[in-house]
Amino acid sequence: MRSLAQAGAFVGFDHLNPIVVSPTIEQRVDMLIRMIDAGFLSQMILSHDAWCFAESYGHSGDYNLIHDTMLPMLRGRGFDQSMIDAPLVDNPRRLFSH
Repeated sequence: MRSLAQAGAFVGFDHLNPIVVSPTIEQRVDMLIRMIDAGFLSQMILSHDAWCFAESYGHSGDYNLIHDTMLPMLRGRGFDQSMIDAPLVDNPRRLFSH
């Protein structure tokens, strides 16, 4: 992921759904924080793949996973609103405006 970001690419964090056993959502949060600490906040994008896991695994998707689970974890790790807006609002807006 770091090599992709160093090359200027956006890096998407997905597979957050707890149906996936590895890596866990806690490990994904740790990876995201390491990427941000390395200076790549402006290139991170969050996704949870709720629709594909619901379809692939026969479960209903948790479309609130990021807001109900991941964001409280990030806030607990010191993220302020601007750090949360970057991967959810600002970065996707820049990506899709090209």
